[in-house]
Formats: sequence, C-alpha cells, structure tokens
Amino acid sequence: MNDFSIISLSILLMTVVFLTAYFKKENYDILDLYCFMIALFFGAYTLIDRLFGIYFISDIYISTVVYLQIFLTILLLYCLVSFLPNSLKEFIKFKNLLIFFSRVDKKAVLLLSFLSISIDLYIFGTYGFLTYVGEELAQLDLGVPNWVGPLKSINWNIRFSLLMLIINFINYKKVGYFSIYTLIILPMLALQFVEGRRAMIELITLIFIFWTIHKNSSPYLLRRAPYALLILIMLFFASNVFQTYRTSLFSIEGIAGESDQVASFGEALTNSDSTIENLTLRTPMWRLNYEIMKNQLDNPSDIYYGYMMYRQFLNTVPSFLQKNKEVIATEELTSQIYNMSSLQSVTFSDDFPTNDFASYQTDFGFFSIILIPLVFIILILIGYFAYFFMKSKIFSSLIILLIIQFLIKIENGYNLPVLLRDIILIAGIYYSLELFKRIYYGLIPIKEKNIKTEY
Repeated sequence: MNDFSIISLSILLMTVVFLTAYFKKENYDILDLYCFMIALFFGAYTLIDRLFGIYFISDIYISTVVYLQIFLTILLLYCLVSFLPNSLKEFIKFKNLLIFFSRVDKKAVLLLSFLSISIDLYIFGTYGFLTYVGEELAQLDLGVPNWVGPLKSINWNIRFSLLMLIINFINYKKVGYFSIYTLIILPMLALQFVEGRRAMIELITLIFIFWTIHKNSSPYLLRRAPYALLILIMLFFASNVFQTYRTSLFSIEGIAGESDQVASFGEALTNSDSTIENLTLRTPMWRLNYEIMKNQLDNPSDIYYGYMMYRQFLNTVPSFLQKNKEVIATEELTSQIYNMSSLQSVTFSDDFPTNDFASYQTDFGFFSIILIPLVFIILILIGYFAYFFMKSKIFSSLIILLIIQFLIKIENGYNLPVLLRDIILIAGIYYSLELFKRIYYGLIPIKEKNIKTEY
C-alpha cells in the first residue's frame, strides 16, 4: 500500500508537469525545464526506485506531505511567473534566449573553450586527476592547493555553458558541421562525461530542448518519443561505461594507481550490472526528503533557520580570508543535524542525494515552499540584468547559462552561494575589462567614441 501511494504520487507529478509544458508548445521556458527536471528526479527516478530498488518502509502520511510540498512549490512558481512583467516572461522563453545565444562572438567562445580544456589538462598533468573528488584528495597526500577545487568547479560550469553555445551555433548554422568548433566539442564532451552520469543527463536534456525549440516545436510531442527512447538507450550504455571505469580510473584508488585491472571498452559498454547495482543501491531523492520530513514532524522545533546556508557561504570564502577553513559537505551537515541511521541501514551509504527541497526544508521548514520560488525569481532577475545591461553577449550568456545549469541540476549540494560566487567572478572580469578600456582609450563615458565593446 505504501509503495502504491508513492508510485501514484510520482506518476501524478510527471503527468501534471508534462501536460503543463505540452500546452505551452513553442513558448517553452526556463520554468518548464526546471519543473521537468524536478519531475525527472522526484517522479521518474522514484518510480524506478519503487519498482526495482531496495525495500524501504515508509509512512503514507509523511510521503504525501513530501510530495505535497513539491506540488505547492511548483504551483507557487507558476503563479509568481504569471505576475512577472511581459519583458521578463519573454526573456525566459527559450525561443528568445536561443536567438540571443546565436549572436555571441564565435571567436570568444572558441578562445574560452581552448582555455577551459587547457585548465583541465594542466591540473591533470600537474596533480594527476581529471574529475573533482573533493575532500578525499587529502587521503592521497598529493599536496593539492586549495584553489584547485574551486577552479575545477567554475571551469566545469563554464565548459558546460560553452558547449551549449557551440551546439546552438550548429543549430543556427553559424558554424559548419565540419569545423574547428565541432572538432573541439569532442574533448569537451569527454571531460563532461568524466564528471558523472548526471552531468551527461543534464547536457543531453538541454541539447534536446535546444534542438526542438529551434525547430519551433514542443519537446513533448508524441513524434519525439523515438528520440527520447534513443537518448535513454545512449544514457544506459554511457552509464555502463562510467560505472565500470568509475572505480578503476576516476576514484581515489584509480588516481593512486591501486585499482584493479582496467576493463576493455567493449566490456564496459555491456556491463549493465554496474548500472543496475548503482541504481539499486543509490539513495533516491525522495528517501532523503522523507527522512528530513519525518524528523521535523516528530520534532517541529528541530529547524535550523539558515544554518546550512550559512555553512555553504563559508565554504565559498577563500581560505586566505578564513583561517582554519573547514569545508563541510551538505550531506554531512544533514547527518549532523538529523538522525539518518535508518536510511543508512537500508542503503548502506551516507552519500545522500542532496537537493534544494531537502536543504531548504532542513533550514526553514515549510517556509521552503515560499523560498524556493523566490530564489528562482531572484535568479531570473539576475539573468535579465545581465541580458539587458551587459554590452558583451559572451559574458551575459555565460551568466544566463550558469543560472539555467544551476536550476536543472536538481541534485546539488545547496550550491546557491557557489553560483553567486561564479556570477560575481564573471561580472567582475567583465566590468574590469570595461574599466580597462575606459582607461586605455581615455574615454569617460565610453559612448562618446565608436569603440567596439563586444569581446
């Protein structure tokens, strides 16, 4: 009975989100994509977990409250967006954003792409790893500087944005199918793949959305089903490869050269057991949210009113400004705040799938229903500011794509402070270049001369 209620709620969530987006057709926007990703993780993933995952005893009442929170948040999101000025409503539509992205300076994108790849290759050549493995690096005593982690993080985010810009160029035929731009996609996709399965899901989903919107169509038409099926098959085989090489190449043991013999690519491609085992054992999102809700309903005063957000802001402060800096991951904070022993005993793991619904619930209780939509609106306003006031399309596009990437990354570590840090860094570089130009040309204001401001 408990499983039936969760399965029903997950199917209802997917149905509501898909139908809402279906009727918008070519007016598909950032909010629709955000809600689609919510339905993917809390709907489709939950459905798979309940059908094939580890048995998990749950209370119907608590499960219903968890999903009621999600439904109310989505409802409030659509209500708030409906009251936005028309200019903002037009801004968040993908058909308008894609036209804007197509006008970005291609040479700037190419230069930044080479720079992004060079950074990854430098870190790999110097410190011996491709992917960011966080605090586990300390176990290897590699002497990695503190700046490497944040640099890997922002470089990954910017590379994702650059990939989307190049793919949009291809859609709009701004670059040829056989050009240096399409050639550079290959190493960028390979580096994206190394970051994990979710990164590939996010990338492929956004590519599919870009392609369908460019065709002046809806992603949810029935004739798109074969493409969706093909994507699922590709993701399954990609997951097989990643899960196989995850232990031998990308893990701590792989970096240290202590892993088992590396499997051949053919063996990795067909190693479906690795994917099935990972999906079976990995904690789905709804379980973490269920445990947090259970703790709060048992003890309503057990809410920390911003403590987790405060700790995440401290994580983003550079170590030279913060003596004895201690970085605490979101899942570790959650385990410190609430008793997760029952969840750990079932899944045999403390690698919890952190997400904004869980983190805001921990920090602010049911006020999270209001705060998540407010954060969404604030981010949209930041993106609109960059779109409207920044003269450089490459910098404004990077900021907008960083925001989109943050929103679709449903499983995240409460990373709003990290996003704001990255936006401030990009905006700081842009305005520093503007100031340098003013000083160099002796122009205040710069509009008095016909100086090209795009870079």
